[in-house]
Amino acid sequence: MTNINRCDTETISTAQPNCRFSIITVSLNAAKTIEHTIKSVLSQTFPAYEYIIIDGGSTDGTRDIIERYRSHFSHVVFEPDNGIYDAFNKGVRLASGDVIGILNADDIYTPWALEKVAEARINHPEAGVLYGDVFVLDEEKTEVSTNIADHTKLHNSMICHQGVFVTHETYDKFGLYDTTFKIASDRDMLLRFMGKGVVFYNVDSFLAVYRAGGVSSQSYKLEIVRIYWRHLPFLKAFIKTFFYMSKIIIKSCINIIMGAVLGNLWVRLKRMRRLRLERKAMALSKTGKVSKTLDENFHGSIEDVLAFAQEK
Repeated sequence: MTNINRCDTETISTAQPNCRFSIITVSLNAAKTIEHTIKSVLSQTFPAYEYIIIDGGSTDGTRDIIERYRSHFSHVVFEPDNGIYDAFNKGVRLASGDVIGILNADDIYTPWALEKVAEARINHPEAGVLYGDVFVLDEEKTEVSTNIADHTKLHNSMICHQGVFVTHETYDKFGLYDTTFKIASDRDMLLRFMGKGVVFYNVDSFLAVYRAGGVSSQSYKLEIVRIYWRHLPFLKAFIKTFFYMSKIIIKSCINIIMGAVLGNLWVRLKRMRRLRLERKAMALSKTGKVSKTLDENFHGSIEDVLAFAQEK
C-alpha cells in the first residue's frame, strides 16, 4: 500500500468503507520521545488515517516539535487538561474516523499496526474493539516484556491501550473514559464494553511498543480493586480482592526476606537470570520471529524491539 506522510482528508474519505483511522497522541512535556511517536504514525503502511494531537501545556520544547510537524495533523490542541483520560476524551470527541487508536507521546506503533487492524476490520466488521499484543519497554532497566492480549482475561490481566482500537460507534453508544480513574480507566472502559455485549477481536499481531514507568504502582493497585467491585458480583469481587492483595503482600515479604538473608547474592542471582533471558531473546531474534509464549524479560533498545517484532 502507498505510504503517506501528511493528513490527507481526501484519502481518508475514499478509503475502504468503515475503515478510516483517527489516531490520537496525548502529550505533556515529552520532548525527548514525541518525535519518535509521531514518526511511527506517519510511517504506517496503511494510508487511511487522520492524526490528532492533544497537548496538556508542555513547557519543555514538546510544542516546538509538534509545530514542526503541524502540516501532518488534522487537529492540534494546546490547553491544560484534568489528567490523561480527560485528554483521551478530548481527542475522541474531535475524531472523525471510523476506528480510533490512542498512542501516548512516549510510545510507538509497529510499522504494520494500522494495516493489520484494517485487515481485521474489513474481515470482522461486527467487532467494536480490535486489539493486539504490545511490547513493554522498561528503559531504566533496559528490559522488554510482552503483553499478550486476551480480552477474556480482562478481570485478571490488562490489555495495553496502545494496542487497542475502538470504533467510533462503540464510543458513541457506550461512552468515553471515566476521568475519576487516574491510571486504570482504559481497563475499566473495556470491561464496560464487554458488559454491554461489544464484540472484541484479537488481531494476533504486535501493534505497539509501550514505554513503562511514571505511574504510581500503589494507586494502580487501588484502582484495580475498585474495578473488581464495579464489574464483578459481590462474592467474586471479595475473593479476587483477597487473593490480589495477598499476592502483593507475599511477594513483597519474599523480596525483603531474600534480600536480608542473601544480600548481594540475591542481586547476583537476579542479574544471572537477566543474562539468561537476554541469551534466550537473542537466539529467538535470529529467527526473525516472535515467540508468543515469551513472557519473560530481555534486554534491548526500542530499535531492537522493532527488529525482534518482525513476525508477520
